[in-house]
Amino acid sequence: MASASACASGTARIEWIRAEIVPGEGKVNAALFMPVKLNGMDCRAQLDTGAPGIVHFHQSFDHSAARPVVVEALGIRHEVEGPPDLAADQGGCPQGIRLSLGNQFFEQGTLTIDLKREQLSFAMGSTLAADAKAVPFFYPQWDVNSSGGGHVVIELGDGQGRKRYAMFDTGAASFGISALTTESWRQLTGREPAAGPGVTSYSVSSWGKALPCYRVRSATRFELGQGQALENADVSYCEAPAFKPGQKLAALIGLRNFSNHVITIDYPARRLRLAAATAE
Repeated sequence: MASASACASGTARIEWIRAEIVPGEGKVNAALFMPVKLNGMDCRAQLDTGAPGIVHFHQSFDHSAARPVVVEALGIRHEVEGPPDLAADQGGCPQGIRLSLGNQFFEQGTLTIDLKREQLSFAMGSTLAADAKAVPFFYPQWDVNSSGGGHVVIELGDGQGRKRYAMFDTGAASFGISALTTESWRQLTGREPAAGPGVTSYSVSSWGKALPCYRVRSATRFELGQGQALENADVSYCEAPAFKPGQKLAALIGLRNFSNHVITIDYPARRLRLAAATAE
């Protein structure tokens, strides 16, 4: 069960969760959150364009006892099935509730992520259909268990004319270009996954295991299409069972390389624009 409606537009401030990803380098913006209303209660949700669907509740609950839940953000209103015990906690958001908003939440219009000004906005309908600098994106639906929604996948080129597919993922906020396999790391960086000149080696903890990771500042100019490119990009790779997409992807594209950019995702027209923010 899901229903949706949206007004003309809406804006909200970005709320960052900061964490230390590489030991010794200090905290970075690790997760992008935004204010939402959950059955009228003020909460917050992670913005995750790496996820399909409308709303993802991170805690498990008995779906046979699910109740209608109204989630509102940026002038958009969706009614979905959620946990049966969403009682306000002293007038605030229910304790222990964690949720994220996937691509389907925004499918009726255009989502703008202004990272320089730390602001989100939404407008109904298409705004990039006639924009010559916008990049077409694919919107595959791999998850058969999802109620709908897809993934934002673009072509990632290099100076030698090779093109690969990469998924734009705000859920990977602390990463730049994150290779999904050892072979993709080699192709994107021209290096082996090992510490060496220019390569930072570190480890992250996942489910009680220390996963070896590598990061390098790439000299490759990665082409995104329509004159848009990534230069001096941060490329990383962690040796772990990777995200398993329904097609061959080389990497995830996170937010680390776009701190001075405005990112616009036009869902109806399937177009994406990454533009350096203008000075005020």
